Amino acid sequence: MGPFALISDTLRRQGLKGLWLGQTGTLLRETGGSAAWFGAYETSTRFFIRQYNYKSKSDLAAWQLMSSGALAGVSYNVILFPADSIKSNMQTFAELNPGVKQSSFVGTGKEIFRTRGIRGLYAGCGLTCLRSGPSSAVIFFLFQRLEQNFGYVFGLDGSEVNGERSEKVE
Repeated sequence: MGPFALISDTLRRQGLKGLWLGQTGTLLRETGGSAAWFGAYETSTRFFIRQYNYKSKSDLAAWQLMSSGALAGVSYNVILFPADSIKSNMQTFAELNPGVKQSSFVGTGKEIFRTRGIRGLYAGCGLTCLRSGPSSAVIFFLFQRLEQNFGYVFGLDGSEVNGERSEKVE
């Protein structure tokens, strides 16, 4: 079944609302998770900068950048994994339970917690963190090194003062 057939089928069975199923969970996960992702990375890199008396992130060793990135990836998932679990449950509910009325985001969360407890809300989080830790470590390491080495292309000299990026002044 192609994308247009899926859209048509969703509209026929659930109406326009069906196209937005799980949107609340996605919004929570992406906004809160991104805040956790960048927040953990910045907090960790600033810790290393203070701990080793560095001047900026460009002084950090690869292991420090990658450790900060890995912490960021794990933080992203641990903080709001329940929202993703609820979203996934809502998105598969209609397929698994034809003819049964879909519960709200909060109602679905309560039902998962009632039947499976906190473990139900975090089911799969461990494996997700095992994937996101290393991938975020590589993402942040590469970003930092690319910015450091090619930031001039975008008018940045790659230097920072007290953790703040400074633009190159000509």
